[in-house]
Amino acid sequence: MPSYKSISRTEIKALALSQQPDKPLALALEVSGPDPLKDSILSVAWSDGSPEPYWFQLTGDADLKALSRFLSSRPVILYDAARCSAFLRQSGINPKVIGDPKLMLFALNPIEALDLDSVCTKRLSLDLNLPANPDPIESGAIETSPTNLLTESGATFKGVANAIFYLYNRIQKCLDWASNTYRSELEVFSLCTDMFLGGIRVSLPILQDKISVLEASIASQEAFLHEKAKEFLPNGVQGKAKSVNWGSPKDVGEILSSVGVPLSNHTAGGKLSVRKDVLAQLYDTHPLIPLILTLRHTVKLAGIARTLRKFYNEKTGAIHAEWLSTGVPTARFRSRNPNLQQIPEALRSAFIPRPGHYFIGLDYDQLEYRILAACAGETTLVEAFLRGEDIHTKTASMLLGVLLGDIVPEQRAMGKQLGYSQLYGSGASGLAHKLNISKKKAQALLTQYFAAVPKLVAFLETLRQRALSQGYVASYYGRRRPLPEIYSVNPKIQAFGLRSAVNGYCQSTAADVAKQAMVRVDKVLKRFNAFMLVQLHDGLLLEVPDTVPLKEILPELKDAMETEILGLPLTVSASWGHNWHDLKKL
Repeated sequence: MPSYKSISRTEIKALALSQQPDKPLALALEVSGPDPLKDSILSVAWSDGSPEPYWFQLTGDADLKALSRFLSSRPVILYDAARCSAFLRQSGINPKVIGDPKLMLFALNPIEALDLDSVCTKRLSLDLNLPANPDPIESGAIETSPTNLLTESGATFKGVANAIFYLYNRIQKCLDWASNTYRSELEVFSLCTDMFLGGIRVSLPILQDKISVLEASIASQEAFLHEKAKEFLPNGVQGKAKSVNWGSPKDVGEILSSVGVPLSNHTAGGKLSVRKDVLAQLYDTHPLIPLILTLRHTVKLAGIARTLRKFYNEKTGAIHAEWLSTGVPTARFRSRNPNLQQIPEALRSAFIPRPGHYFIGLDYDQLEYRILAACAGETTLVEAFLRGEDIHTKTASMLLGVLLGDIVPEQRAMGKQLGYSQLYGSGASGLAHKLNISKKKAQALLTQYFAAVPKLVAFLETLRQRALSQGYVASYYGRRRPLPEIYSVNPKIQAFGLRSAVNGYCQSTAADVAKQAMVRVDKVLKRFNAFMLVQLHDGLLLEVPDTVPLKEILPELKDAMETEILGLPLTVSASWGHNWHDLKKL
């Protein structure tokens, strides 16, 4: 273990003058808690690869100002730059981040564990002995409690900065094919910080009203279910309906069995399964099932609404979700605490712009389907897209021999399921379930569809064969997703791996397109003093000042977001409004 040097405020000023200002420093932050908006930086350790990494404890504003001056123009390396930058920026320090080993590792292998202990053990043969934490520490911003400061065992804490420095230099040497992927990730991290710190405003009265309405609805639905259950239970056991807990799978299973519902699926523990998908297949077999599914939906909505209330920041009037570009094997964005990518339509009206602003929504049109059609070179589909035809209507028209203008909604739905079944590797069984038809009929539809799009079929097989020979699937832009499942001796696991070869190609390519677009869109937003609020995989929710006319900013935003792949335009639809639910299409 190398020696470490603690440094005072006076010494940090002298160090700023003596050190080369362009020499990269790897930082590790000691923070008082998990929330950059509420918690603070307690101390900072940094390493430039010299024998003595430094440690600086913050005891007041004067220390913070000294640290800010020291770091203001220096290139820094952070492990999880998005999270660490949030703490630094809240402290008045806007770092010039040149590297992030976590993003490097994610570019190299998106299914590798990214917690610091695991990474340092694997890559440096170093055990950091980080403090116990409910969640694996995946950041160079390490939480410590006031009664158990890491500064009491400074060697461990300052060792983190040293480890980050050596990780950066070691991994940088082996980036090779992943260099472009890493550069793309490095461009995006600051947007994650921006979206977290900016947050999205929520009308608390509207949210509270929705919670009250949903809770009242739950009580009413449960009471109605109790009464209906009594009607169907056999004589002598009607009293059982009074004590049933409709949120208990065991109780629901017993009630449904008692009224004659033919439950046959079982859980891993051997109990009768009453999962949503199981009950959906039995929807028409008994009047209680639609009521149970409706209650579950209401309970879920209420749970989400209460979670949003929990994360509401009274000081800012907004919800500040974490945005992460890592953690999903296909590289799609994710959101947590809370997950703003899965807010139901019923709750979106509670999300409103700040005073003097309006929302713009931008969404790619059938992004993954366009990617698949273009990369497969499937002329029929590509030409339909170029003509501006609805691709699902076109698919139904091809298969049914019906004119485009005569396709009815049910036929279009069939066309949509057929097309997307190939994106997600669904076979005849999956398609039969989606369309509520027999497996034999589903297989006939697939056979007919395959005959109509031979280049698409050949491309899908090429993706599977490449995965089998290489052990991974690479996106159109070169991002790789390892697929260890394809070498499994278990047929089901291998089949999942082969489906992921197709799905991984489309989703990873779409993730690349979306991340590159976010960087371009952000440049437009900054010129108009506008903000990126939510990333929705294939779409964005933006906030724009009322002083900026829609007709002025929208063409620039669409131009920044739209691109093409192999000559096929990846088009964008726009909408606007004054709450997230009531956006009007443009």
